[in-house]
Amino acid sequence: MSTAPHQQGQQGQQGQQQGEHETRMGQQDLAERVSVFVDGTVTELESRDREAIRSARDRGGWIWVELAGTSKDQWHLLAQDFTLNHLAVEDMMESKQRTKVDHYGEDTFLVMHPACYDEDAESVSVGELHLYAGRDFLITHRDAGTPAPDQARQRVVHSPALAGLGPRGGAYSVLDQIVDDYEPVVDELATDIEQIDEELFAQSQGEVATRIYKLSRQVGHFQRAVQPLDDALIAARKNIAGDDPGVLLGEAGVGYSYAMPAAAREPKSAGTPGSGHDQDAAKDSADQRGRVLIDALLRDVQDHSTRVEARLDGMHATLVNALSLALTLASERAAQVGLEQSVQSKKVSSWAAILAAPTVLAGVWGMNFKYMPELEAGWGYPAALATMLGAGTTLYVVFKKKGWL
Repeated sequence: MSTAPHQQGQQGQQGQQQGEHETRMGQQDLAERVSVFVDGTVTELESRDREAIRSARDRGGWIWVELAGTSKDQWHLLAQDFTLNHLAVEDMMESKQRTKVDHYGEDTFLVMHPACYDEDAESVSVGELHLYAGRDFLITHRDAGTPAPDQARQRVVHSPALAGLGPRGGAYSVLDQIVDDYEPVVDELATDIEQIDEELFAQSQGEVATRIYKLSRQVGHFQRAVQPLDDALIAARKNIAGDDPGVLLGEAGVGYSYAMPAAAREPKSAGTPGSGHDQDAAKDSADQRGRVLIDALLRDVQDHSTRVEARLDGMHATLVNALSLALTLASERAAQVGLEQSVQSKKVSSWAAILAAPTVLAGVWGMNFKYMPELEAGWGYPAALATMLGAGTTLYVVFKKKGWL
């Protein structure tokens, strides 16, 4: 009997179950927040399920999807709807990614590490944030310990110029906020280093060395998050510039709107000569101006990142020198303590020897042997005392000359 119908039935049942599962997932909220930007106006979706997100994309403009704690099933649906590159999706589902930028055609994937300073613990907390910028959408995904980029979002909401840059404007705003937030963290670390300089000669060297070591580890962890950023920004700028040197030179001006120019949106009458050429030229000009502006903004972020990296390098070198000095001072202190203990040991030993001589003599004379003529002589007692005193004096003089007393 053939089993083909039975297998086909199982496959159909599995497909039906998969479809029902995707339907249930699609009815749940897939995002933490969804914002739609159309002609400089932002709308935040109350419902953030799959159908609502699809409908929002049909309005035109661009959409910002904020994610946190997204499951694999939800990523599967988002990857389908936004046509995300599967390699970038795999990276976004995993944490502990290094700072980097990857380009997938017109899409860009960026890994960033926001940082904040905990004054009570005197430690730097480094989070992780992923950005995926497409043609008409921006997806940001953060781990559990990373705060939402609310400040960056508000900046785009209240800035028609940034909103007009589309997903690239939103990505820049997040990137700029993260790099700007590095500065206060570096300032707090600088304050800690100043305190270490003051305490280096005042406190126990072991305590200071421990604090320096912990702070050095914090700076090193922070450095690993910041150092790759410069190369990532250079790669991003090259990707934006392409083969056009005018972008890097800023020759196309700064005016730009994400919305398609009116000349391109409204086709001229069929009889108008050159209408297609005019539309293409307007579109190319708008795109050129947008790329120039984004490159200028990224250049500013790169300058800030370079400054932060330079300060961290200086701090790391200072901490290395401070730790070396603290260990040297601790070694000198230990040697000084050992020397003092040696001096005291010599003194104790010297006095023990001085006191031991009379004790030995007294012990000998205290045996009361029968044949000890000095016991019966009148000078015996004074002679014994004189001998004890002479022995002690001799030992004192010898030890004194040796510097033991």
